[in-house]
Amino acid sequence: MSLRELLGVNLLLQVFDGSASYLILSRGESELNPFVSAAIEAWGLVWALLYWKLLVCALLIVLYSLGRFQVIVPLRGLTFIAIVYASLAVYLAWHLLVSVSA
Repeated sequence: MSLRELLGVNLLLQVFDGSASYLILSRGESELNPFVSAAIEAWGLVWALLYWKLLVCALLIVLYSLGRFQVIVPLRGLTFIAIVYASLAVYLAWHLLVSVSA
C-alpha cells in the first residue's frame, strides 16, 4: 500500500471509531480511555469525541507528511496504527451487534 492509501484507511478508521464510540457511549457504556473519559466529563460526549478524533487525524497527517523526508518511518507507523484501529473496529462492530441484539 502507498502512504496515501494508508492515510486514507487510517482516516476512515477514525471516522468509524468515532461513530461507533458515539453510539456505544450514548447508550450509557463507559469510556475505557481515561483521557477521553476526562474530556467527556468536562466537555460532553460530542465535543470530546470530536476533539480527540480531530487531534488523532491531525497527527496522522503529520506522520504522513514525514514521508517527504523518509518513507519507511511513516509507512511503518501508519501500517501499525491501521492494524490497531482495524482490530478496534472489529471489536466495536461486535460490541454494537451484541448490544443491539440484546
